[in-house]
Amino acid sequence: MGVRIGRPEGSELKTEIISTAGSWIKYLGYAMLLQFIGFIVTGIMLVAEIFGLAMQYGEEQISEEQFIELAMGVLTKYFTIYVILIVIVAIVAIITGIKLLPMKEYHILFFISGILLIIAYIGQIAGGAYSFIWMQSLTVEQLQNIAGAMSQNPIYSVGSYLTLLAYLLLGIALYLFGGTYEEYKDVKGNAVIVIIGAILILVGFGYIILFIGLILAGGKLK
Repeated sequence: MGVRIGRPEGSELKTEIISTAGSWIKYLGYAMLLQFIGFIVTGIMLVAEIFGLAMQYGEEQISEEQFIELAMGVLTKYFTIYVILIVIVAIVAIITGIKLLPMKEYHILFFISGILLIIAYIGQIAGGAYSFIWMQSLTVEQLQNIAGAMSQNPIYSVGSYLTLLAYLLLGIALYLFGGTYEEYKDVKGNAVIVIIGAILILVGFGYIILFIGLILAGGKLK
């Protein structure tokens, strides 16, 4: 029988609650991975289409007005795909947040991180719906710099800080959980990856570290 580190007296592990939470943490990591791949693929396709239009314009096959109109159509199309990918991840994240709530029995930070995930990603879904209207008012210059334009969307700006806090608290909760229960000690190392990814989430590579940590940590909660 394994030695339990700091386990509260009389506490019983409910493996169904733990494994369900772990599964959804892992699903969230995979959803973020698929989103990341989707961003790369759509980005390549976007550049290819714009380059094709630029070639036609350079060869005077289309006028400047036609080029601008067609380019705006391409940018709007891929921006819509971008928003759809965000909403898909948001739905998985909200379910994950709900599944984390019963984990409050083991640490209150699970509950807090779950609530923050739900709030942050409901905001992102609202932001996605708002963006379908908002992007219609963007100027040509803003569409040419879509990342900068998105940073001016208040819903996405606020949501990024909430998600940072949610994942940071989730990583800490996972680390403390692994330190308390010998059965789940292996989750501690992966929890550190989640914490590092959360801290760096506002930087591009932090997102990659985060979804790797979520996939690995979720897999340890069985």
